[in-house]
Amino acid sequence: MPIAKRLIEEDVDVATLVFCGDIMVRHGDVIPQLHSDIVKFVDGCDLFIGNCEAPVHTGALNTDSKYRFSFHMPSAYLTGIIDQLPIDRSNILLNTANNHSGDAGYSAYVRGLEILRELGLSTIGTIQSSECDRAIYDIRGLKLGFLSWTQWMNCKIFGGQDIRPIEQAEVLSSFGGLKEKEDIDYLVATPHWEYEFQHFPHHDTRQTAIVLAAELGIDLIAGSHPHTLQPLEVINSCHCFYSLGNFIGLGISWPVKLIPLLKVKIGVSGSSKGKMVSYEVRPYVQSHDGDGISLIPIESAIPKMRKKMQSRLDKVFTPLEHTV
Repeated sequence: MPIAKRLIEEDVDVATLVFCGDIMVRHGDVIPQLHSDIVKFVDGCDLFIGNCEAPVHTGALNTDSKYRFSFHMPSAYLTGIIDQLPIDRSNILLNTANNHSGDAGYSAYVRGLEILRELGLSTIGTIQSSECDRAIYDIRGLKLGFLSWTQWMNCKIFGGQDIRPIEQAEVLSSFGGLKEKEDIDYLVATPHWEYEFQHFPHHDTRQTAIVLAAELGIDLIAGSHPHTLQPLEVINSCHCFYSLGNFIGLGISWPVKLIPLLKVKIGVSGSSKGKMVSYEVRPYVQSHDGDGISLIPIESAIPKMRKKMQSRLDKVFTPLEHTV
């Protein structure tokens, strides 16, 4: 069942954002089929935001691929997923700063950024010529800002390169005062952080979230990297969803097959401008049928899987008590 809360009861005009977790390469480059309920959930949103967990290339799909911990994503695989969504590519924003950014080498990383832009997709998470990128959108008068970075890097290949992923240690110095300078009404961060396969955030991650909310004025954090859903913590007015798990994952164990999508509505005018009106976390399941893969509503999963998934949701998605 969805996990939802409405914070402003009156009927107001909103901007609608949908977030997913990690978009990862599958064994055999198998493109999953998205259930019609996912299409319906995304339909009508202004922006779709996720983490692209691999450099992208233009080579053919490889039915014999066996990915382990080094990824290089065919562009046809990525477009085969996003083109099932009822949203124009120009309204899709992908974070490219993550621990797999350097998996295929420096030139592949740079070329991957070019390919994403050639596909009509927007990206965040890159430093170029000492300038950290950010994405800013004006949606019906609401100025939305987006930042992204990675805490981790598997391959230390970037050094002082002119183009490279933004790393967490650079965030405060790079983005201090951004909200005021750019007159941003609502600031969103999509960090690639925390620890893999953990269901609750570590103390250091929670402390980082507190600093980000206080010093950068971040209003919403939608994290990735653990491959599992983690709880929500409300830090003053900042809603921190520590991890949205996987969107398209390797499916190596059942907890990473729990696929949450997050929908957030932000007021665009009047007294609700720049305020969260509501949020909803809708859980799906990665289902395997022979060589086929699909993302289905949790209610459609086989009973044993549905019971385990619902139990995990009940245990994990309880808002954390903010004690600082």
